[in-house]
Amino acid sequence: LGMSDKDADVRSYAATYIEMQGLPNFKDDKKGYALWRKEKEYLSAKEIIASAAKVDSPQNDLQRGWQMFFRQKYGTSERLFRRVLENDPDNLAALNGLGFSVLNQGNPQQAKPMFEKYLKENKNASGPMNGLARCLKAEGKVNEAVKVWERAAKIAPGPNDITANLARTYLEQKQFAKSVKYFKLQVKSDLKNKYFQKGLEQAQAGLSTTE
Repeated sequence: LGMSDKDADVRSYAATYIEMQGLPNFKDDKKGYALWRKEKEYLSAKEIIASAAKVDSPQNDLQRGWQMFFRQKYGTSERLFRRVLENDPDNLAALNGLGFSVLNQGNPQQAKPMFEKYLKENKNASGPMNGLARCLKAEGKVNEAVKVWERAAKIAPGPNDITANLARTYLEQKQFAKSVKYFKLQVKSDLKNKYFQKGLEQAQAGLSTTE
């Protein structure tokens, strides 16, 4: 979306946003990107998204689904994502959104197959990997969840929800050195976040008592 390549954190957030919004991802298609960008040459990122939302199509439902999701209206986002999938069963962005909508309503068992289905098509999608790891942790399979999060963190090094989950989970497991590593990453990106500050302090205190 025209962001600078100087900031790795910005690139990570941008890539995740593109994936979750269902916008064109031209990571391995430079020619396709050049043609698409030429068409949007005079539009900002916000205008591109807004123009997509004006179209009465499954893409509109997809955009509105994510809007409702980020407003924490998970029942509404679930309904919109399901409607997209009724018309386009292979829409991975909608499948991902549905998985997170269901998961955030407290139904990890229902959400898990959705993330697994997505990952069969794209095994390196960090968003669905995060969802799957959350489902595994909810099942009590914490070590399996950590392995999935670590793989996801290599793809999307953060700071993001993946690295935040790793920080919290390692703290719960009393693996303080690893917890400190990921909490420092979170704090660096959000110096005013008291939750991450407190987590870092707890991890550092635990590390000091074990050394």
